[in-house]
Amino acid sequence: MALFSKKTTLVHNITYMAIMTAINLIFIVLDTYVPFLMVLLILLLPFVSAVVSYFCQKRYYIIYAVASIGLCMIFNIADTIFYIVPALCSGFVIGLLLDKKIHPFWMILSSTLIEVALTYAFIPLINLMTNTDMVMTFLTIFHLNEFAFKEELMHLFILFIALTQCSITHFVLLTEIKKLG
Repeated sequence: MALFSKKTTLVHNITYMAIMTAINLIFIVLDTYVPFLMVLLILLLPFVSAVVSYFCQKRYYIIYAVASIGLCMIFNIADTIFYIVPALCSGFVIGLLLDKKIHPFWMILSSTLIEVALTYAFIPLINLMTNTDMVMTFLTIFHLNEFAFKEELMHLFILFIALTQCSITHFVLLTEIKKLG
């Protein structure tokens, strides 16, 4: 089974999704035990979902999403909700729009907006579940907790991460698809 080729049979689709679900699980386990790898991992998460969305049949994507969320929640519920769920949604949108041959600007814009919206939606939930302020945690990591414009910086950081994730995903997928014809 070629890694970057369209999957046509049920067995190929399920096998490919299982491999990609395992990759998502490895990302969450690495993030749980080696926290400084978080930045690298969050940039790669939408790529895995976009690959599944583009190369597999769309009707099976829900199986991949549920399996990824379920398995990743075993190790870290907060990171699964904060990283995996938005990456699954934005990756699906990228793969779907790439399949429909939508202009890259609209593809990146729509997936970035979905990523940002889901991130903002999940911040209060994560804060409630973990009893810690996720935004303040990020600001403390970068030694910006005393910064005067930390609210504005938070919005820029979320937008920057989402835009970077979606741009990297789109760039890599587009170059691979062009190589494959």
